[in-house]
Amino acid sequence: DTRSFPDGVLPVQARDLAFDDPDTIENEAQTAVAGRGVLSATVRSGGERVTVMTCHLKSKLLRYDRRPGVVGGRTFAPNDQGERLRYAGYALYRRTAEAMTCRATLDSVLTADGDQPGAGRGSGRATPVILLGDLNDEPLAATTQIIQGPTGSEIDFRPGSGFRIGDQGDGYRMWNLYRLLPPEGPGYTRIYRGRGELIDHIFASHRLVNPGNVPAVEIVAATPLPSIDDDPSPRPPAPTDHAAVVATFST
Repeated sequence: DTRSFPDGVLPVQARDLAFDDPDTIENEAQTAVAGRGVLSATVRSGGERVTVMTCHLKSKLLRYDRRPGVVGGRTFAPNDQGERLRYAGYALYRRTAEAMTCRATLDSVLTADGDQPGAGRGSGRATPVILLGDLNDEPLAATTQIIQGPTGSEIDFRPGSGFRIGDQGDGYRMWNLYRLLPPEGPGYTRIYRGRGELIDHIFASHRLVNPGNVPAVEIVAATPLPSIDDDPSPRPPAPTDHAAVVATFST
């Protein structure tokens, strides 16, 4: 279970400076750990050892820090627009640092023997690795792109694409399987204010996803998804406000 930001990544601001105690060395307005860790497990499947990681990155739904005597107000509503813009930025800082934590954890697993983490040729062509979870961002968001790895890490069946032609980046690529979703839909895993969003993802290494071995991918919801807004306090009547992305791999 990895929570600390990777080496070289400084703490990020997570709340207003009013929460920093001037009598301590630590800056309590900052954080250097993921709110929810990157949990890794290695399982045996089909005679192979497969490393599976799961994450849940910082939500886009803004939660405002409140403490009696410091800052009052409602947890899910800003006191003013200045507070709103700051906490929107804090959420982005945290989600980005958490995405970097995911990517650094992947690099440590995908590094070839004898190399430094993230350097050299990588082992993704031989090592089955899956990362999945609620990224709270859509496929083209910068945070999602951080996780997928080197340039050209998109599933693309056109001639000459980085997916069709192997190169030195394949050792570290993590293919986002959303490109394999059936075009007839559904193409979203959550509904926010009536608009579908694809914020839950499955990534897999080249060993599991390549032009000669393409998994079947679908989105499954046991019950109709409710539409949610910026205040999650009144829980929706449905069991969950997310659908599941399901992938079936062959080796």
